[in-house]
Amino acid sequence: MAIVKNNDSLEKWIIDFYFTVASVEDVVELFAYKPLLFFLKPLISILLMILYWNTSNERNKLFFATIFFSLITNVFLF
Repeated sequence: MAIVKNNDSLEKWIIDFYFTVASVEDVVELFAYKPLLFFLKPLISILLMILYWNTSNERNKLFFATIFFSLITNVFLF
């Protein structure tokens, strides 16, 4: 039972961190501070993949491919 509680704690931590990073990214985007955007935009995609990996019972490779190409797009469009 402790393992399930620990996994729920990890899931909550990842969700909280994801929304914190997304909120900070919105503010940074508002002020157009490019150096921080270059770091935060890919971090959102990485956190989304980690969250999906930890919470999903059935992991879809197409999801990872889609988010990976989104990650590549976020990096190269600067």
